[in-house]
Order: sequence, then structure tokens, then C-alpha cells
Amino acid sequence: MDVYKEQIVKKTPSSNDQIRKFSLVLGAVSIAGLLFLVVSTFVPQYILVYLLLVGLMIYGVVYLIHNMSTEYEYILTNGEIDIDKIMGQRKRKRLFSFRLQAVTAFGEYDPSVISPDTTVFFAADGTGENDYCAQLIDKEHGATCVVFTPNVEMLALMKPFLPRNLRK
Repeated sequence: MDVYKEQIVKKTPSSNDQIRKFSLVLGAVSIAGLLFLVVSTFVPQYILVYLLLVGLMIYGVVYLIHNMSTEYEYILTNGEIDIDKIMGQRKRKRLFSFRLQAVTAFGEYDPSVISPDTTVFFAADGTGENDYCAQLIDKEHGATCVVFTPNVEMLALMKPFLPRNLRK
């Protein structure tokens, strides 16, 4: 029987994300105000160029803020998991793929268990609850830990593909 399951997890914005958004808006308003003072004082004939620049700046800030919203998509296909990062619901990037048979350790995520030389891929929702870690040896990255937040149905479908000693 073929197994196929998709799950989308929206990353909860952290306080750093909120600070970045606020800084972008504050910076854009400051630059627009400074440009207005310069244009209105020294070169009033370029007011249309100023308005064009402000319009482009507003578009850029909105675009950057929208791209800060992140979702992760987990795709389970017959024992292989693909994790994609979706930014701003526009751009998709493959974060990591692995076979469940290659997993050497699987369980709830505990940062103290991860060694410092391990490559860690975070694809969790950011709340810290129900995060799981799949540890494996990857050809490209070496010792790897993938941190993600699968739901109960995804965990149940993953279980038969895990090595026998990890099925708990």
C-alpha cells in the first residue's frame, strides 16, 4: 500500500520577527521623512521623483514583511520525508529530504541531547511543543538532526517506516 501525506505547519512569529518588522517600518518612515526634507528644501522640482521613491519603498517594505511569514510543508511518501520551507506563500525551497529507514534516533526534541557538531534543520512551528527530532547520518551534512512538528496522523503513518528499534 502506498502512503502519501502532506502537512503544512505555520511558524509562529517570534519576538525577533516582530522587532524586525517594526524596524523595517521605522526605517522606511525615517528615510521617507529625511528625503522629504531634502527634496522640499533644496530641489522642489524633483517632488515626483520623491513620490516614486516613496512608493517603491512602501512596496519593498510590504514585500519584505510578507516574506517574513514562514510555513513548513512535510510530505511523507512511502517512507521518505521531504521538508519544504514556504516564504510569504510565494516562494518554496526544499529544506531537507531523508528516508525514515536511515534514522538512527527519533523522539521528542531535547536540545541537550544534540551534540555541537551536528547539523540541525529547524522546521518546527516555533512554539516548542510537540517538536520531534529525527537524527541521521547524511552524506552531504554528516550527523544531522531534523526538528519538526508532525501531527498525530503523520506520526502514525511514519511509524511503520522507522527502523524496528525506534518504533515506540
